[in-house]
Amino acid sequence: MWWRRVEYLHATQSRDPSPEAEPDGGPLGVELGIVHLATDSDGVTISGAVVKQARARYRSRRQCRHSVTTKNAKRRLRKDVDH
Repeated sequence: MWWRRVEYLHATQSRDPSPEAEPDGGPLGVELGIVHLATDSDGVTISGAVVKQARARYRSRRQCRHSVTTKNAKRRLRKDVDH
């Protein structure tokens, strides 16, 4: 294929999945929660400490901006939503 005086080659490749790529215990299920961010079917839990830190950081920013009554602080409060 030519594009802007440069030739590009399009190639595709496919192969069958190897049998060793499958987990030993069968399929793995994951349950999502609020206290524990994720729990898999083996019983391993992911606490989500990083998520808790980010939520606390956003909460402190909102509290600080809420106490300030400037126009810019109000604009940032509308814009800064905890996603």
